[in-house]
Amino acid sequence: MSSGWQPENASLRVTNKQRERVLDHINDAYAHGVIDDAERERRTEITLLACTRSELDQGYRGLPSFKPSVPEAIRAPLSDIPAERTTKGVGLCALSAFISGPIGPAIGVAVTRRGSWARRKVKRQFITQVMFFALMGFFGAFSPLAFSGDSAALGTVGLIWMIVTIAQAIRGFEGQD
Repeated sequence: MSSGWQPENASLRVTNKQRERVLDHINDAYAHGVIDDAERERRTEITLLACTRSELDQGYRGLPSFKPSVPEAIRAPLSDIPAERTTKGVGLCALSAFISGPIGPAIGVAVTRRGSWARRKVKRQFITQVMFFALMGFFGAFSPLAFSGDSAALGTVGLIWMIVTIAQAIRGFEGQD
């Protein structure tokens, strides 16, 4: 028998939702200056490793009660993590480079919302297309090898351009960063 009083549900397994509530409570205490970094890390580790209710209780034992600074119902989602990414447009914009070169991604930059995930991806595609077209122009027109009839450098740059363009399209369709 344990030395202290234990509630009836002390041996029940905890859920992830219960862990999240305790972590919110720990973070509120940290935000209000009640605990320092080391104490926050210690309590967070206890909470994440807790399997039973009595172990979970150790994570927030001794902390005062706080009202959340912003009610959960009106918390705005983080701007960096959009609820839904427009992946089809980003993928198609990358593939348009096969038809129009950097013009397709340039149009994509013009029509996407500033600061959005899609705009960052399409802007990266545009910069990549401009860079590869500049390289192909250099190796195609200004390289001494082009005048001698050896177009291996131009072919290599063209092959790398195709692979990078396809990879950007796939990453765009999948919504990857």
